[in-house]
Amino acid sequence: KVDDDIRVLIEETKEAEKHHKKELKDLNSKFHTIRSKFQSLDQRISKVSHTAVRTGQQLEAVDKNRRKTEAGKKMIRQFLEFNTGDSHKFDPIFRDFSDLNRLKTAA
Repeated sequence: KVDDDIRVLIEETKEAEKHHKKELKDLNSKFHTIRSKFQSLDQRISKVSHTAVRTGQQLEAVDKNRRKTEAGKKMIRQFLEFNTGDSHKFDPIFRDFSDLNRLKTAA
């Protein structure tokens, strides 16, 4: 009787091992699939982040050019106002000069 029980247990163990190996194989396959999908997702996220960085850099460059352009426009406007001699358009710091020659010298 003990020998029969041992044989039954050995058979059950072999079946359990087969089942376990099959489960491990399935899990390993699923793991590789998930890993592959994760790598693909990671690459896409990386690509998007690099694109966002480049877009940000381009926006900064455009904003810098816009600020330079605005400063240039302001300087030209001030020069034209100064050139006309109309002291009412000047910045308040220049309005204190009553003599136009002193004003031009100060500028």
